[in-house]
Amino acid sequence: MTLDEKIKKTEEDLKKNIRQQQIINSRSLSRKERASHLIKIGSLFEIAGIDNVDNEILLGYLLWFKDVPEHKLEKLKKRGAEELEARKKSRNKKKE
Repeated sequence: MTLDEKIKKTEEDLKKNIRQQQIINSRSLSRKERASHLIKIGSLFEIAGIDNVDNEILLGYLLWFKDVPEHKLEKLKKRGAEELEARKKSRNKKKE
């Protein structure tokens, strides 16, 4: 193998390693994003007081929830926003 061939092979290997590292980094980021998302969902379940509910009951409820009509979702959204706002105010009072 000539020196030029060795240099070319080394450059190709380096590019391949860089691509693999970029893929690994993007996977790590998406893993971090997924973990963050799951933590937020878990926090919502805890706020609602349903974090200790039987898994089958909870899954059944969530599957039922997918079929809730749009007009009822708006009411649920409003109720959720009110709860989050109340918790925020409560935290702010504790800081004072």
